[in-house]
Amino acid sequence: MLQRLCFILLLIIPFCGHAQWLKKRVSIQEHNVTIEEILVQLHQRYQVPFSYVRQYLPTATLSINITEQPLSVVLDEALLGSGMDYKEISSQIVLSTADHALTQTVHGVVLDKNIRTPVPGVTVQLSNLSGKGSVTDEQGRFLIPQVPLGRYDLVASSIGYKPVRINQVLVISGRQTVLPVLLEENIYESKEVQVTASRKTDKTRSINPLAVVSTRILSVEEANRFAGTRTDPSRMAANYAGVVNLSDQNNDVIVRGNNPFGVLWRLEGIDIPNPNHYTYINTSGGIFSVLNNNLLANSDFMTSAFPAEYGNKNASVFDIRLRKGNSEKNEFNAQLGLSGLEFNAEGPLDKKKGATYIAGYRFLSFNFLQKLGLDITIDGIPQFQDLTFKVNVPDGNNGAFVFFGLGGKSKIRFRDAFTDNRQIANHVISGSSYFGSDVGVLGMRYDHYYSTKTFGQLLSAISGSHIVSDRNIHFEDKSIVKDSDGRFKEKGVSLGYHLTHKFNTKHLLKTGINFSSRQYHYFLQILWNDTSRIHVLRLDDHVPMNLLQGFAHWQFSPVPSLTFHTGLHYQHLFYNSQQALEPRLSVEWRLAPKQRITAGYGLHHQMQPVNMYINRNYNRSSQTYTPANKHIAFTGSHHYVAGYENNFSSWFRFKAETYYQSIFHAPIPISPDFYSGLNQGLSYNDFVPDTLVSKGRGRNYGVELTLERFLHKNYYFLLTTTLYDSKYKASNGKWYNTTFNGNYIVNLAVGTEFRVGKKENVLAVDGRIIQAGNKRVLPVDEEASRKNGKVVIASDGYYEEQLKDYSRVDMKVSYRLNRLRSTHSFFVAVDNVLNRKNVLSKDYYYYEQRVNTMYQLGRFPYAGYKIEF
Repeated sequence: MLQRLCFILLLIIPFCGHAQWLKKRVSIQEHNVTIEEILVQLHQRYQVPFSYVRQYLPTATLSINITEQPLSVVLDEALLGSGMDYKEISSQIVLSTADHALTQTVHGVVLDKNIRTPVPGVTVQLSNLSGKGSVTDEQGRFLIPQVPLGRYDLVASSIGYKPVRINQVLVISGRQTVLPVLLEENIYESKEVQVTASRKTDKTRSINPLAVVSTRILSVEEANRFAGTRTDPSRMAANYAGVVNLSDQNNDVIVRGNNPFGVLWRLEGIDIPNPNHYTYINTSGGIFSVLNNNLLANSDFMTSAFPAEYGNKNASVFDIRLRKGNSEKNEFNAQLGLSGLEFNAEGPLDKKKGATYIAGYRFLSFNFLQKLGLDITIDGIPQFQDLTFKVNVPDGNNGAFVFFGLGGKSKIRFRDAFTDNRQIANHVISGSSYFGSDVGVLGMRYDHYYSTKTFGQLLSAISGSHIVSDRNIHFEDKSIVKDSDGRFKEKGVSLGYHLTHKFNTKHLLKTGINFSSRQYHYFLQILWNDTSRIHVLRLDDHVPMNLLQGFAHWQFSPVPSLTFHTGLHYQHLFYNSQQALEPRLSVEWRLAPKQRITAGYGLHHQMQPVNMYINRNYNRSSQTYTPANKHIAFTGSHHYVAGYENNFSSWFRFKAETYYQSIFHAPIPISPDFYSGLNQGLSYNDFVPDTLVSKGRGRNYGVELTLERFLHKNYYFLLTTTLYDSKYKASNGKWYNTTFNGNYIVNLAVGTEFRVGKKENVLAVDGRIIQAGNKRVLPVDEEASRKNGKVVIASDGYYEEQLKDYSRVDMKVSYRLNRLRSTHSFFVAVDNVLNRKNVLSKDYYYYEQRVNTMYQLGRFPYAGYKIEF
């Protein structure tokens, strides 16, 4: 039975270059032999490497007599009428047939994790499929053909490197499985090496080898599989310890009590604007992500004490990478779901040179749902479209050009009615608004290997964003007044160069410099107030923001069990001559093969939202504006973190981490007030007090626990618990809760999958439970607010009032159907299965003169279909 399930490789030796075996002239004269006997003789005489499944070869005998003819002529005659075909793939002659069990090709490239150079001569095997393996060529490439569908553990091992196991690699019929494999060099090499492949891929470790604390791999497969993620990287990150998303509509994440504006987005090594649809000036999220999960590679997500190469943000880092694209064949997929109608393609541009492409387009409009009588949003119909691509072109001289782009356009119109306006003489009937946001990035990166120890990257990009927001007020007498009109444009150019040099197995140095020149145009008019229809605010500013950043990071491993990371990051904002020099330090101590202790420190600074810098003081008597906040400083933060991790079995992991953040130079008003810049970043509100000073402080601290079972024997779970506290010091000198101080987060994601039928069709059921403390709001004195005609805070207890705890249960059922040359995937999901009425906000409505409680979406069903071919 084992023989029927195993592939038999007639030859397992490394081959380099692009051998053309089918053109090789051979001779063979045999009588009454089987096809397998012919293949064996061709291999013995001419060293031709064949790969085939023995059980699929016909057992009938034949005679053959060919002299000095191409190998293809021999195979054509030998296989005539057998129902089998052949193809030369990566220097192997692969024999296959479509009449038997479905199979697929697994291939990829093996790179040195630190220096990203190809590693030749690496043995790559599917550990739970006996006899299936390959050896990497000079370009680090490997290929394993005719792999039966299912999940496998891929093991890569080579002398001088630590063996790596990639668990539960998914093989489907609709597309080839393409895997990048990163090997970490051994610090010390013994004379005799025994390969056990015990070092598995750890999803809590980073792809960036310089990040060792508070970091986790953001898995694309998990984002596709987990319930409630909507294939969104931000929503996927909300499953991890210390991270929470408290909105059914928006994907902003709160990381360890920090302002969501403190999230850094990086794409292919370059810092980019907020990559979301329906975003705003001082936010880092939106309603839908522009990032297409079908095109993403596994990426890094960091929550504290970042390596020296990351700067200008305090909360977290999304270091996003796009897949390289299949170098062997063109593949396509189409999808219909919550992210709209989607088309994606990838494949080789030049097989000989290894040039590849990958691209995808999405379009969504909920107009057709409205026509069916379905209302899935509060008061508007969203529409968006986006495009993503990446082209990789090796230059044939130890380098490669990488071109990439991302762009998204989104808009929404909505109308909201006022229910109680008896206090207003000319009754307000409703308000109507328009909101649109566009974002675009076009980049180029040149990767160059100076040697096997030195690697350089030249980075450049142009980017921009455009936000439009206006609002009209409709009165009972049918008159219309424009309440506000806002336009925000950003365009910029980024340049950078990074150099990595590995001196030896103990020392590695990475340095770099980045420069961004951005131009901002901020236009805002508020055209009337409560007493007269006049221009009470008008801003129309063009502001240059040039930022220079530089870094140096040194990795030192004195012994195999101990690694130090030290570095410096520098940044200078030319707009107001603010600068900062930031030390970074982290250490990893591997107590045992399955246990490690980590600790880290980082000083981080970030510039303020642009609207804060260009805010103006208005003089009513002279009707003039004067600059107010140009010279406010960077907000700074000291990050301290320590953790313990125990992989107490091959599939279970426990991790505990504690952290403390001391925040300084936060912007607060010059006069006593509740406002602090630390509470911004979660709403579409660009209010800024007239004059700010950089004297605010804050502190965040907490404990995070993670218990995880990776997918094994058809089920997985991820349980995270976070206890934390987030405080800020207001301009009156007192400490208060921040609006993000929920105090606790509990997440449980769980799922299972079942094999259905004989072609590895799979039925999967996934669920998620979240229970978390909700955000805090300012208590409003309704009576005083009505008398004064403006919002009046009830007491000195800023943000003492907390919204009811956020609770949600999500479910997802999916089915994957494999066919000969395609894979079909179906899913049905329901977010908030129990229809919990989670509170979104409590706001004082001036026209209604009362506090209104706004609720979230409630039960939210959706479905999708995807075909890969």
